[in-house]
Amino acid sequence: MKQRRVLTVLCLSIVLLSCKKTDDIQPIETEAPVTADTSVNDGVKFVCNDSLNQGFFTEDYALYHDNHGQLQIFDVETKGDRVYCFDPACEHDKRRKIETLDSGIEQVVEEGCMGYNISLFQVMIQGEHLIFLDDNRDIVQSDIQGANRKLIMPYPAHFMAQRLFFSEDDIISTYSTRYELIEVERENGEKDWIFGDEKDKQTAGVGRVNLSSGRAVEVFKREDMSASIYYTTIRDKHLYFAYCYSDMPFMMPDGETWVNIPDEWKDLSVEEYLKEKEKHLWMDIYDYDLASGELKCIVEKLAQGRANFCNGFFAYYPETTENSNRTYLYRYSGEMFRELDGFMLYLDMYCEKHLIGLCEGEVRMIDEDTGEVLKRVKEPENYSFIPHVFIGKTCYGDIVDEDYRSCIGYISTEDFWSGRYGNAIKFNVD
Repeated sequence: MKQRRVLTVLCLSIVLLSCKKTDDIQPIETEAPVTADTSVNDGVKFVCNDSLNQGFFTEDYALYHDNHGQLQIFDVETKGDRVYCFDPACEHDKRRKIETLDSGIEQVVEEGCMGYNISLFQVMIQGEHLIFLDDNRDIVQSDIQGANRKLIMPYPAHFMAQRLFFSEDDIISTYSTRYELIEVERENGEKDWIFGDEKDKQTAGVGRVNLSSGRAVEVFKREDMSASIYYTTIRDKHLYFAYCYSDMPFMMPDGETWVNIPDEWKDLSVEEYLKEKEKHLWMDIYDYDLASGELKCIVEKLAQGRANFCNGFFAYYPETTENSNRTYLYRYSGEMFRELDGFMLYLDMYCEKHLIGLCEGEVRMIDEDTGEVLKRVKEPENYSFIPHVFIGKTCYGDIVDEDYRSCIGYISTEDFWSGRYGNAIKFNVD
């Protein structure tokens, strides 16, 4: 199996690098772009979840960052995690030092821990390579240890990449900003983007870069009083996301605002404003076909809430006062086909089939076509384990300790559905 071969390569790397000096690690090469090998995943399923420590998750392993931005790897078979670094002499406590020469070329003057010097975003394993966005916002391919780096292409600056996701062939990013984005020309003639003045409205967008062709496409861009992209999921060569927005200016709880309030709202008290605001929060659901490049809006102007994009359908849970405590299921055609009373969606939940959520003190798996409860277990007390990713026999989520501190962790799906939450394993994030 491809994942197991990757982990074998990683284990062998520890042995091989015990005979290597850090001087053998090659610097980033930027002379000529290379084409990423995007065929080597061979259908391996993976999930990107930025809310779980910028994680890249498969059934057999997880790549994630600790609270200091250091890349870690967790192996499901051994139940162990470690810093993503294969130099046995490394103390894992410092970053690489780089100086810029008069010629403008960057030169590594001191090697740091490789775990700090790969990426702060998700890192994807493809066969015997890593694909990631480095500190310069360049898309880079390296060997499995993070060395011998090759530039694929610079990431388009105007895509901004505040949140990042992978498909097998693409890097997808989302952003939201209240500042103008202005294209400028540098002294060397190259084009770049800078921030301009603050605007009354926000702009939210989605960018896509294909790893094989290098083609960059602005998938989505829209401007409203408030604008954000949420619940982004890539499955079955489709990108699904929710665009959340308002047509009413944002006001702080103390009544302050940074935009001009129209006459119809400027005399409202804070309490009146918050009540009125709820009527102006919307969520549109979008489907972007990665194969054809077609973008379509599935459903418009849902009251803002939560969305889970599932296999063949999506679930919507409104969070407004009037409509709470009920989940609605929609086909990707836009047809609403089922209502679930008392059923609440988890935030950032991914499961391969069916729907998982909370109902009457239980975690339940629901068959979307029949409404039948397929699996059920008592909800973990005090949110001690909050599931986010179910993939094969593996579940990843948040482990909340008795001091209510949250930490990313793992549990087998067998243990989860048996209620053996004490078998959950915390990852090393401190």
